[in-house]
Amino acid sequence: MKIRAIGTGSFFCRHPLVTSAFLIQSETSNVVVGCGTNIPAKLETINLHMDQIDMWIPLNAGPDQIGGLWEASHSQREKKPYLVAPGALLRRIEELMPEPSMLKAAFDLKASTKVSFSEEHLSETIQFEKNYGRQPSYSLLFEEAEIFISGTTEVNDEFLHRCGMPAQIILHSCFDLEALQALPVYLQKKIWLYGYKNAALEQEDPLPMLFLPQGTCIFDSDRKEKHLDKERFIRENAKRLIGNVTSL
Repeated sequence: MKIRAIGTGSFFCRHPLVTSAFLIQSETSNVVVGCGTNIPAKLETINLHMDQIDMWIPLNAGPDQIGGLWEASHSQREKKPYLVAPGALLRRIEELMPEPSMLKAAFDLKASTKVSFSEEHLSETIQFEKNYGRQPSYSLLFEEAEIFISGTTEVNDEFLHRCGMPAQIILHSCFDLEALQALPVYLQKKIWLYGYKNAALEQEDPLPMLFLPQGTCIFDSDRKEKHLDKERFIRENAKRLIGNVTSL
């Protein structure tokens, strides 16, 4: 299984960034977390068409998470892709769609707080966690891969300690950088920032946190060193540009 950041930008980012989204690839499926308006086009740049996506997972009802679902609903798959989220979020998304019946016609809707899938060497369970602040909004914890994606949430050290401590990597939206820099250092050491604006392409990383470059492979179960490592990354990318696509 591989987890890759196919988009790391904010709500209103511009090229080369696209809105935040993560691709989960197993031996038998392609799952995308987040479907902003530009995500279907972005997938084609990495040789994936919408028809190849088996599951979409939105984390909230903002345009950066569901703006591309209208295009994704026109997939030509014989079997409808899954659209998975907690029930409160699915109901909110249905309310926001131009046509109320669109979701049920285009997707196999699954109201759930957990997603599980298996491959030969790894069985993964993804747990939705309710966020602080705006609702309905959720985070994701990958129990086996030990990855935590915060979603769009207020910065809260108790929440991050509870949900992020089981993880080796915390991916946190760069929504309030000042509050993030006030977090305990043991949490900052785990955090990679996404959801940043284009101005971040010109600024230095707020160490010990790092901006997550678009295209980066965060986890690969086939590698000896499975997780993205900060020390190794800094050593190998001393002169990197954040907006550049990192090859796998």
